[in-house]
Amino acid sequence: LLPALLRAHGYRTLGVSAHPWVVADSEFGRQFDQLELVPFPARRGHGDAGQVVDRAIALWQDRARDRPLFLYLHLMDMHMPRPLPDGEPRFPVPGFDWRARFSPTSEPLFDRDARRWAGNDARGFDENDRRHFAAVYDTALSATDAQLGRLLATVRADDPELRHTLLVVAADHGEELGEDGRIDHTDSLADGVQHIPWILAGVGVHPGQRSDRITENVDVTPTVLALVGVPPPPASTTDGVPQVSLDGWLCRACGKTAAYYAWEDYRAVRTGRYLLRQYPAQSFRGRCEEA
Repeated sequence: LLPALLRAHGYRTLGVSAHPWVVADSEFGRQFDQLELVPFPARRGHGDAGQVVDRAIALWQDRARDRPLFLYLHLMDMHMPRPLPDGEPRFPVPGFDWRARFSPTSEPLFDRDARRWAGNDARGFDENDRRHFAAVYDTALSATDAQLGRLLATVRADDPELRHTLLVVAADHGEELGEDGRIDHTDSLADGVQHIPWILAGVGVHPGQRSDRITENVDVTPTVLALVGVPPPPASTTDGVPQVSLDGWLCRACGKTAAYYAWEDYRAVRTGRYLLRQYPAQSFRGRCEEA
């Protein structure tokens, strides 16, 4: 895991998490010198970006200057439950009384029987429901972006041109927002879930580049290791490859033309324009289709 590899090469590895699964007493958490979970009430489900960034700024400012630092933030504000930071969506649907249809944490108040069977069922959403649900997501995204801006401003106060800092923004999934009759992410292979951001900026990376090929999260660790000059362990193998060359330019030939998926209930392949998904005969859906 990336924190362990960097730690073995002299990095101080610190993290702040809003996710109750991403904690010090987890396999991932044990790779850090210190991984903190911000406090939050159980009904909230997860911490918020303001808490995470406050603690991250404190760790950055108090860091030891005699060794490199790996600082990891795990944010959850776009995840359900999704409370509105200021009690109202930043991008409201004109004339829509959202409180009659949704809870303050963005959960639908209608069609509950359908969602008892399938929590992602949004076939009962009308156009205003979909617009509001997306507006709440965009509000959470905007608020999180502002919090990350505070952290970046703190980093730039010490390193204005990011000559000694590498910033990496990634995600594990996106969300469906009712556009295809589904919400959440679950086992979805829709573009809104699978097409996620991966942003690199700072030392070793020329700005203004964009990949038009398929990359995956397995590419993150080898790319970061290459940019900071840390070799992978001897005789190790990885499914990913560095996506940026040592001179800071995007490796155009390193991106993929297809991504492959294998799960207990399905297997799939995605190209730039097409998605093929199959359900093995022994899967739940496969057995249902054969019945």
